[in-house]
Amino acid sequence: MACGAPVIASNTSSLPEVVGCDEALFDPMDTGAIAAKLAQALGDEPFRRRLAAHGLRQAATFSWHTTARRALAALTALKRQPPPPAPAAPRPRLAYVSPLPPERSGISDYSAELLPELGRFYEIELIVRQDEVLPAWLGTLFPIRTPDQLRDNPARYDRVLYHVGNSAFHEHMFDLLAEVPGVIVLHDVFLSGVMRWMEDSLHSPGHFARALYRSHGYAAAAVGLGSRDAGAIINTYACNLDPLDNAVGIIVHSAGAARLSADIHGAAMVRDWSVIPLLRTPSPPHSRSAARARLGLPSTVLLTCSFGIVGETKLNHALLDAWLASDLADNPDAMLVFVGESSSDAYTAALLERISGRPEAARIAITGWTDAPTYRDYLAAADIAVQLRTASRGETSAAVLDCLNSGLATIVNANGTMAELDENIVVKLPDAFDQASLVAAIERLAADPAARQALGRDARENVRRRHAPRACAEAYHQAIETAWRRALMSVEGAIARIGQLDPPLSATELREAAACLAQNRNRPGLRQLLVEIPPGSGGDAALHDRLAA
Repeated sequence: MACGAPVIASNTSSLPEVVGCDEALFDPMDTGAIAAKLAQALGDEPFRRRLAAHGLRQAATFSWHTTARRALAALTALKRQPPPPAPAAPRPRLAYVSPLPPERSGISDYSAELLPELGRFYEIELIVRQDEVLPAWLGTLFPIRTPDQLRDNPARYDRVLYHVGNSAFHEHMFDLLAEVPGVIVLHDVFLSGVMRWMEDSLHSPGHFARALYRSHGYAAAAVGLGSRDAGAIINTYACNLDPLDNAVGIIVHSAGAARLSADIHGAAMVRDWSVIPLLRTPSPPHSRSAARARLGLPSTVLLTCSFGIVGETKLNHALLDAWLASDLADNPDAMLVFVGESSSDAYTAALLERISGRPEAARIAITGWTDAPTYRDYLAAADIAVQLRTASRGETSAAVLDCLNSGLATIVNANGTMAELDENIVVKLPDAFDQASLVAAIERLAADPAARQALGRDARENVRRRHAPRACAEAYHQAIETAWRRALMSVEGAIARIGQLDPPLSATELREAAACLAQNRNRPGLRQLLVEIPPGSGGDAALHDRLAA
């Protein structure tokens, strides 16, 4: 830069701070982004001149005089501060249990972003049940193990971290967690969907009923067994107490998730939980025109998008109806695109039926599942994002964060964790909004490019500040270590240490220790009632009614 040469760099490490120019940065994990930035730097003369001029100005801010002044100030400050504790060495070995790319799970992509930064604190081994892990550098940086290897040799690991969600990608974790406890990152408060899936798909009769009973009691199990509406039961009961009981500690991504869990199991359950924002790597600068060209969209289109799974709880039908009722329906340059796969063929079919035959049909699309580059292109190409939700079960919307991270003007409703978003970075409607308010919000943003740009700029800065991977990894480290220290003082920790005593306790001493531990066990959740039924007493129907009451 000091020589007047145009400089581009990756958007990681300290390079963004040195270069000091967002449009000069690229994503080092995306070969397409690297190639595009190189082509721009070589072939776009105005861009080259801007980089060269900026480089000369930026280089002037770095000098030996400035460095010496800052070093002296830092040394002076150190004199007034107590020395920080020396870092522990070697790093603890962490078993990291999570789906990873190319599994089609948002949690797999999340883990790929978190791992490099978390690796600053731990020697990580990946525990996966999949044939392939991508990108290849994950397997280069972190050894890959199977769940059975963790189960057979748990003493190899100092810490264990589970990423748990409400999908089939996590079904193997629940038995493993019971055998090898660890800290849980609870991406979904409700796990009833995967519990029901395990009964249906793994041919495990009674699994869902047992989960209902363990988490919510006999009455819930009776309702579940007697109901033909599995969806209603799944949406009513969380079925998550077993994994929570087996956890060393719990991490969630929002205060709303902790509140929902407290509503279900009581405030004592969440007293020691940690809240860590969902991380996002800052999105590199993007070319809207190039993204639209790759998607085959006109450069003049006014593009409204909704990102994420298409389903009834995402209120895609409400967005469709509002868009059709807005001025944009009559604008030949306006388009509406739902970017995501369907959670229900019937729901998507109903949406397509609403669209079919209308004069606007050619300007409305549902993409289905897209690969990551196409998804990013839609984020870059869109003018407005609309992310709606109902019946939230404590999960944090990764799609909303993607929109904010891309600097996209975004409309949300105040449902679940979206209610916690700063009103300066989104257009926030009431949870139970009406169509007129959604139409007005869409039309207002559509008519005001400057407002869209300002909203997107503030949103991007918020994500950079609160959701940066390094800051989130530091919070993970603190939460994991705190949970492990607390576990040493727990009943489970005492049991583990008793089992390691040499010589072991006698049978009498073990009984005395067990009685003391039982008296000191204060675990949140359901109380247990033991009922003795005398032989031949009958009365099964009456007993059923009493237990279900």
